[in-house]
Amino acid sequence: FRLVAPIADGLIFASNRSREYYQSISPNCPMAIVPSVVDPNRFDHRKVSDESSDILSLLGDWPVVGTLASINPNKDISTFLKAFARVCETIPDSRALIVGPVYDSQKDYFRKLESQAESLGVSDRVVWAGALRDVRPMLRRIDAYLCSSSNESSPMAVWEAMFMGRAVVSSDVGDVGLHIVDGDNGYITEVGDDALMAARLAALLQDCDKRRVFGARARSAAITSFSPRIVAEKTEAFYRRILADR
Repeated sequence: FRLVAPIADGLIFASNRSREYYQSISPNCPMAIVPSVVDPNRFDHRKVSDESSDILSLLGDWPVVGTLASINPNKDISTFLKAFARVCETIPDSRALIVGPVYDSQKDYFRKLESQAESLGVSDRVVWAGALRDVRPMLRRIDAYLCSSSNESSPMAVWEAMFMGRAVVSSDVGDVGLHIVDGDNGYITEVGDDALMAARLAALLQDCDKRRVFGARARSAAITSFSPRIVAEKTEAFYRRILADR
């Protein structure tokens, strides 16, 4: 960033948090916030057909807490597992679904997570789905989405869950708190607070009406912020501003 920023006529950041992080070393030039984009027609639970798969069959009809995350420390799957273990104390039949690749550089970390799940007594309730080409059936199946990350900017996986009408519980990372309003269309917790994450998840899993209301509101919020037309208009407006300045 230090090398390329000085030659830029303008800088686009994916989130306010990332702009704050880089602002001290940014050149004196125009800046804009343009978040990640998600297709609302593709990520619509009403348009995703039912399908059978080995992964979905492992989940049965039990309540499911899910996440989409490549397996690495920034996603803090360790906190996810601790929160899920707490959920199991209240809802013993619940299951966890973790969708995401394990790269060669993270195999040791993944083995530690597997050992942690075993020590927490939940290894038989956690489904590691690995990398999938189409995550929509998994998002459609889960009952509550948990983002336990310690660092994010504009987390597309959270936006996709919102578009799919899932009730979201998320750590306060990136700009999630600007789009998930705590207690209105989801829940926000401090990073690493597995106890509060578990309490919020349990409340959602036990209240179908709240999940439905939160999910509908989350989708509406996502449409107004991350739809292609919205993101394209923000991008075009910033380019026109740069051109006018030149």
